[in-house]
Amino acid sequence: MEQGAPSPDGGNFQMPSVEQILEIIETMDMSPEEKADLKKSILEGPEGGFGNMVKDQVAQAVANSPTDYLIFVVMIAVIACVFALFGYKLYQTLVGREVKKQEKQKAKQEKKNKKKN
Repeated sequence: MEQGAPSPDGGNFQMPSVEQILEIIETMDMSPEEKADLKKSILEGPEGGFGNMVKDQVAQAVANSPTDYLIFVVMIAVIACVFALFGYKLYQTLVGREVKKQEKQKAKQEKKNKKKN
C-alpha cells in the first residue's frame, strides 16, 4: 500500500493476530518446509521470540526480588522511624506546653487566693 493512500476499510485498520497470520500462511502456495520456517520465524522472532523474552524477564525479576524487597522494607522502616521520632517530639512539646499552662493557671489561682486572704 502506498504511503498516504487511504486504507480499503475506511481507516479502521487493525493488526491481524498471530493466529490469523498462521491461518493465512496455511493458505499460501508454499512448500510445507517453507511454511514451517515462516511460522517458526514469526513465532520466535529475530531474537528468540516473545515467549523467551518474557521468560527471561520473569527469571530476572524472581532472582532479584528478595534483595529488592529487603531494601524496600528497610527504607519503609527508616521512614516510619523518622515519622515516629518527629511525632514523639511533637507530642512531648504539646504535653509540655499543656503542663506549663496548667502550672501557670495554678500559680495565678494561688496568687488570687493569697490576695483574698
